[in-house]
Amino acid sequence: MRGDDAIAIVEVRAGADRARLFAGIPVVFMSVHRAPMARLPMPADVTGTWLSVDWAGTVDAALRLQPQIRQVLVLGGASSRDEIWLANARSQLTPYQNRLSITYLAAPSRPQVPRTVAMLPDDTIVLVGTMHRDATGQNFATRDAIGRIVKESRVPVYGVLESLLGTGIVGGRVLSPSADGE
Repeated sequence: MRGDDAIAIVEVRAGADRARLFAGIPVVFMSVHRAPMARLPMPADVTGTWLSVDWAGTVDAALRLQPQIRQVLVLGGASSRDEIWLANARSQLTPYQNRLSITYLAAPSRPQVPRTVAMLPDDTIVLVGTMHRDATGQNFATRDAIGRIVKESRVPVYGVLESLLGTGIVGGRVLSPSADGE
């Protein structure tokens, strides 16, 4: 499988081997990005849950907690999955551009991130999703990457994944894989 979870579903659903290997067996998927799948027909025996990341809700929560915020730094990785997450963030956060300065830092190298977040002004927050790979091609676990960011950041770091709780993020409108699975 490649890095994008949606590709795996497409391969199972549309691949010639599905009829031979999985004839009559329904496919259930979980937390798949809708956009990459939109152009493909969905067979009747394929169902599941779409990924619903609430970037806008997280910014709204941050603004309620910190009304002085004027800037948002959105961090993401370089993997195909990371790129989809950042595209989703850009789409959801476009309406905020008239009142906040939003900067996207995609695929920063590991050494670049601590320097960047250590110098942010007080009226800024950091917003993170997934970070599976950096610009140098180094792979890492999102939780580990975010833990490092939180340690170096002089401003609050908000996240959109339940699995990031406990790393030092403030929180946000987090996506819960366990709730999605239910």
